[in-house]
Amino acid sequence: PREYFFGPQDICSFDYFIFDKVSRQQVLAQYNLLVASELLKEGSARVFENDVVVILKNNKAGGDCIEERSF
Repeated sequence: PREYFFGPQDICSFDYFIFDKVSRQQVLAQYNLLVASELLKEGSARVFENDVVVILKNNKAGGDCIEERSF
């Protein structure tokens, strides 16, 4: 169903998180790295990283993986 792919999603239900480390807008890449850093503190595990991307495994899939707040 279309609703499965579009609209609000709970990222804590995802098995993996993929973050770009580079962007035309450097502030977006910095934000990605900030969120990735917070997810690592909350129990996610780094499974791959290079100069362009970092991939994290969500060890708490379906649970609370990050506290809702403003950065």
